[in-house]
Amino acid sequence: MNTTVTPEVTTPRAELPVVRPRSALHEDADAYRVVVDLPGVAREDVSVRYEDHSLTVEGTTRPTPLEGLRRAEFGPRTFRASFRVGEGVDAEGIRASVELGRLTVTLPRRAEAVARTVPIEG
Repeated sequence: MNTTVTPEVTTPRAELPVVRPRSALHEDADAYRVVVDLPGVAREDVSVRYEDHSLTVEGTTRPTPLEGLRRAEFGPRTFRASFRVGEGVDAEGIRASVELGRLTVTLPRRAEAVARTVPIEG
């Protein structure tokens, strides 16, 4: 089975500016890995959802109050990234972790979706 992961176009859901965070897709024989850069975003402000073969990472950044702030090029905003995933994913095995502002979501392949070499008998 050939399974692919492709970015999906999303529509804004709030009045805050919506941005698509930088992301990378990795694939090996056992799993797909989606890495999303979320610098300065707290773990509790991020949600990861997998539904109907689609992985969605979304959340909102919080404003950082700074005394004496005169100008800011950052502020609260909504972020969202969606990825369409093929049918070969073990949904129960999906795991997410965050380290140093980088979210990694691992989507393991189902055992029957992992490619293998078939020996020829005879």
